[in-house]
Amino acid sequence: MAKRLITGLTLRGQTAEWATLDADRQGGGRPHTGKAELELAGAPQPLLDALEPETRSAVAAELKSKCAALKGAVSLGVPSAQLFLRVLSLPMVGRDELRSMVELQVDKYSPFPADSLVVGHEILAERNGQYRVLATAIKREQVDAIETLFRGTNCTLHRLDLEIMGWWRLLTDAGALAGSGCELVLVLDVHGADLVVAVHGMPVAIRSLGGQAGASDEEYAAEIATELSNTLTAVEAELEGADGEAALVPSVTVWHWDATPAALLSEIRETCLLQAHAQSLDALPPLAQGLARRACQREPLPLNLAPGEWRRRRGMRRMRRHFVAATVLALLLWAASAGTLFFGVSLERRRLQEALAHVQRVRDPAGGVRELRVRAEKLALYGDRTHSALECLREICDGRLPDGVELTHFDYDRTKRAKQVILRGTAVSAPHHNRFVKALTDSGLFVDVRGGGLTRDRRKNVEVFNGMTLSFSGGTQE
Repeated sequence: MAKRLITGLTLRGQTAEWATLDADRQGGGRPHTGKAELELAGAPQPLLDALEPETRSAVAAELKSKCAALKGAVSLGVPSAQLFLRVLSLPMVGRDELRSMVELQVDKYSPFPADSLVVGHEILAERNGQYRVLATAIKREQVDAIETLFRGTNCTLHRLDLEIMGWWRLLTDAGALAGSGCELVLVLDVHGADLVVAVHGMPVAIRSLGGQAGASDEEYAAEIATELSNTLTAVEAELEGADGEAALVPSVTVWHWDATPAALLSEIRETCLLQAHAQSLDALPPLAQGLARRACQREPLPLNLAPGEWRRRRGMRRMRRHFVAATVLALLLWAASAGTLFFGVSLERRRLQEALAHVQRVRDPAGGVRELRVRAEKLALYGDRTHSALECLREICDGRLPDGVELTHFDYDRTKRAKQVILRGTAVSAPHHNRFVKALTDSGLFVDVRGGGLTRDRRKNVEVFNGMTLSFSGGTQE
């Protein structure tokens, strides 16, 4: 059975990175990873921001050239700075009703009209009879731009996922989270900073703190520390409900690339009065692998911001491919059947022509042979005097015709059909007739003697026999 492959893909800076996993193994096994540098002058950063038409075509061509090795269903990571994010507490209802409730909440809090957004959600956990749900929304024009980028490539784009959720999956799998109490995780990635506040391993708040955007390290550190303090204040109610361990937020873990952000750690300690320590993202697998692992999981269903139109279009394309394949197969079968029939008819026609030619070749010689055979039979017939008319008459009259029997008619027939002698005559009495028949039978010249019937001629006082048949020895009678 063919493997069902899932590929996580990230476009960060000028780099495309991917990791492919076997979906049937629930994200386990060794991934197939790859990386490609995209040569794009003037493209925006992040790369997935809205692009001008002329730039978009150049990016699409570069992706088609550099990402041809992608296999299976692709899950693309989207930076959280481009999305609306909110963690909600909602009743435990059915899937369709939950989706409607999420859409209502997004419409309530989002500054954009609902019809201009693509809304998605993910159930993070169940707590106290309620779902903890991550509600997200992305502008539809952004989704359309992403689809345009990948339309000309060989990628089958199935999912749009959050990059911060991919990092969270990697942190969870690596055992980098305590899983108890309150934890603050700050991820400094290429596209900006993301903050996750978790209680007992369950996220209660996810915030995008934006990118540095030309600010100095000190200014960026102050901005992040301020956002962190505001976030802690906003989620204070969640912290107070965490089994009485509300207020205790011992430290912040800052995950970063390259050098340790000393200015940020110092600012957090001074502004938020929290302990802060740094960890390198280099210690974790690539982000694309976290996205692929999430795409492989079945329960709970991971976030997917890909609109339903994508799935319907994939279904239509798959149906068209199946129809075309079935049509091609039917045409091939028809062509094979027609070819077989044509070959069979041609073969039989050739055999018939060869047989007719053979008949034509042997017809004249066979006619001559038949004519010679007829002549030979005639010569044999008339050259053999053993059963000639005179010999038969001699055999009948020479000592075999008793007194009291007279012949009145002798009919000799030696055609191929008959080969017999027919006698007619009279006998004084039936015993005389019987002796005559026996004498002819004992002669050995005739193979069969049939006496025929006797009729009494009262006027002449004799027995008349008509049609006494004598068949020649060695002959056949039909």
